[in-house]
Amino acid sequence: MRGIFAIKPGTPSTILRFESLFLASIVAGVMVAILMYGEVIKAWGGHYQAVVVTVVLFGGAWMLMLLTSRRRSNLARWLLVIGSTVAIVPYLAHVVLLLQEQWAAYLSFVQAGLQFAALYCLFMPDSRAWFAGRTEDGPI
Repeated sequence: MRGIFAIKPGTPSTILRFESLFLASIVAGVMVAILMYGEVIKAWGGHYQAVVVTVVLFGGAWMLMLLTSRRRSNLARWLLVIGSTVAIVPYLAHVVLLLQEQWAAYLSFVQAGLQFAALYCLFMPDSRAWFAGRTEDGPI
């Protein structure tokens, strides 16, 4: 499995930057989930459900990140963009709750910033060329 997800030669630096920023956003998101675990349990109806949902969400984000950066999946790239955009709605709905937990609020804002900075990297010229299967000079 390591060979399947190895960094490919010719991967642009913006894709590597995307991966670093997105991993940092996942770490910040996990920390927010830990700080807000009581609220997550209330929202999902119990410990088991909260753990399953949390693992699926973070595991899914991690897998989409790998498919995007290591397998050059355009579908995974767009699923990350759509998922991140859709996630803004519940995020905004919980801002008041987050502000009651200062550290969770700060980390949550950092997490969102890292995530959208990472997604921005996917649409820089060299990244777009890489997803299209060409370099700045022509086909790969």
